[in-house]
Amino acid sequence: MHHAGIGVTVSIDYGATGSSKGSWSLGGRRGPGRTTRMLHLSDVKILAILGGKGAGKSTAAQYLAEKLDAKAYALADPLKETLCIELGLSQEQLHGTQAQKDAVDPRYGLSPRQLMERQGDGLRAIFGEDCLVDYTLDAIYRDMPPLAIVSDVRRTNEVEALRCDGALLWRLHYAPAMVCGPGTHISEAEWMKPEVDLEIVPGVQGLTELFAALDEACSFFGLSSRK
Repeated sequence: MHHAGIGVTVSIDYGATGSSKGSWSLGGRRGPGRTTRMLHLSDVKILAILGGKGAGKSTAAQYLAEKLDAKAYALADPLKETLCIELGLSQEQLHGTQAQKDAVDPRYGLSPRQLMERQGDGLRAIFGEDCLVDYTLDAIYRDMPPLAIVSDVRRTNEVEALRCDGALLWRLHYAPAMVCGPGTHISEAEWMKPEVDLEIVPGVQGLTELFAALDEACSFFGLSSRK
């Protein structure tokens, strides 16, 4: 089924969910010996946003969290917290503009983004590919918000883990005027591969159009604030 509207194209994958209204069902296994967390469907819902660097994932997640009274999470949160404490990176370097994230820190000869990528690669090499997504899912199930927004999904294994735990997956494409462009890290090569429940293709009208598209998508999937 396809649904076109203001700045948004919706594609529903019936095979993955068995429903045209999203993918809130739990089930299956994700890897040898890895079972999903068996929670009641009413306990928590997860909305994950895929996209390349600078596509607007954090902006979309913040908007949706405020609109839907949801709690926002990011797979990179523990990486940023560690880099702030251990290497003294500023909030602007970690959460600021794309230029600030990509500017080389003279203390280390690397940009904050490169430091995060290397730290993430190191953790995955030691603790396994799913360590960051498992950390995030554990945090979600500790907090038990009615709706959790996960904003920085790129890798196929992260998508599999989130899908098996009942997540709805939305992919945010680059806007036509995007000057950042795709990155060269391995994670930037994977975010277009997985099947998703929604494709958001921005136009030329910036944030106004993006927010209108997100509003329409929420309406289509029956997402609303519980206030």
